[in-house]
Amino acid sequence: MTNRINADTDELRRQVINRRAPSRNGKPKPKSKGNRFASINWFIDTQMATLTSSERSAWFVLWRAERNGVASVSHQEIATKCGVSRRQAITAVNGLIDKELIRRIEKGNPQTSTANKYTLSAPT
Repeated sequence: MTNRINADTDELRRQVINRRAPSRNGKPKPKSKGNRFASINWFIDTQMATLTSSERSAWFVLWRAERNGVASVSHQEIATKCGVSRRQAITAVNGLIDKELIRRIEKGNPQTSTANKYTLSAPT
């Protein structure tokens, strides 16, 4: 019993020294590849006041869906999460594209249920 406590204590000490938080499955959490919150802080501080409520909501949905630099989300999914019609979601996304806050990198196809793919603009 004492050996296991010492082993656990040693592992925690190694994780603290490496500045990595312990996870529930015993493996350390991976270090983040960037400061995800830098983009949301930039958006709130510099862009949010200039957008419509639908555009703001759509940007947050896209920000949340972003993985490895790409957000794969359909217009219907944006509409559902924002509480607006599909047409309003399309207008909001087009407004974000016009304002160069996002870029569509791949157009989806509603017949095959593939989502649009977007990248969010980096803070300038």
